[in-house]
Amino acid sequence: MHGDCHLNNMLLSTGPDGYDLKVFDWQLCCRGNAVRDVVYFIANSVTTEVRKEHESTMLNAYYETLVKQGVTDFSMEGCMHAYKLSALDFYYFMVVVLVILDFTSEDALAIRDLIFDRWGGFILDHYPIDLLPARE
Repeated sequence: MHGDCHLNNMLLSTGPDGYDLKVFDWQLCCRGNAVRDVVYFIANSVTTEVRKEHESTMLNAYYETLVKQGVTDFSMEGCMHAYKLSALDFYYFMVVVLVILDFTSEDALAIRDLIFDRWGGFILDHYPIDLLPARE
C-alpha cells in the first residue's frame, strides 16, 4: 500500500491513450490492507458531499479493478468490511493527530477542520450513533 494516498501525492494528465496517473511520495509504502489507501484517498481528497454521492461507485470501481487484475478470494462484502475497519483505524490516527497539532498555525486549523468534517462525517455515515454501544 502507498500509505499516504491523496491528491497532493498524485499528478493526473491526459494523453493520446487516455489518462496518465503518476503517484509519488512513497516514504510510507508498506505491506498491508490496500483498502486503507482507498479510504484515505476518498476521505481526504473529496468533500463530504462528493463522497456521499460517489462513494459506492468509487468503491465498486476499485473492487471491479481488483477482480479484473486477477484478485480472487476477496468478495465485495469483504472489501466493504475492510473499508469500514480502515475508516475506524484512520479516524483513531486523526484523533491522535489532533492531540499533537499546534493550533496556532492556519495549516493546523485546516487539518482540524478536515478531521472534524470529513473524517467525523465518514465515521457517522458508516457507524451511526444508534448502532454504537451506549456509554454508562
